[in-house]
Amino acid sequence: MEQLLYVANMGDNSISVINADELRVTDTIKLEGCYSGIKKISGHGDELLISCIYDSSIISINLKTGLKRKLHVCSYPSDICLSEDYIYAACADSNSVLMLSSEGELIASLKCGVSPVSLCINESFLFCAHEISKELCIISAEDLYLIDKIKLANT
Repeated sequence: MEQLLYVANMGDNSISVINADELRVTDTIKLEGCYSGIKKISGHGDELLISCIYDSSIISINLKTGLKRKLHVCSYPSDICLSEDYIYAACADSNSVLMLSSEGELIASLKCGVSPVSLCINESFLFCAHEISKELCIISAEDLYLIDKIKLANT
């Protein structure tokens, strides 16, 4: 099975599709119209999610059908990640993390840290790194409950 990488090209609002075995660009997905400031890409199965920081949205692309839909989420969605059931978005301007249904409906919101910029998920936990408050929040992935905060070293 061919391994593909998807790279966000913020400058021209496109996504490069790279064949990881051949180490070459095999396709470019153009995001025409109002999609602005693509920053992060997360994928699950046949779906790609792209955070668009300048128009406060997440774009969902079905890779089989090419269907695109826009989910309005929060101001400056700096990162996104997926679980089997949910979409998570780090919202840098509101200092919060959102839990959304696969249709984009808000399920829960959690205020934590200052300027969340990076998300990572495993089976039980969502980890959120904060640029300004320099901390890592450990969050229950099932109900968006804050479990702990770890202060990170100043750099």
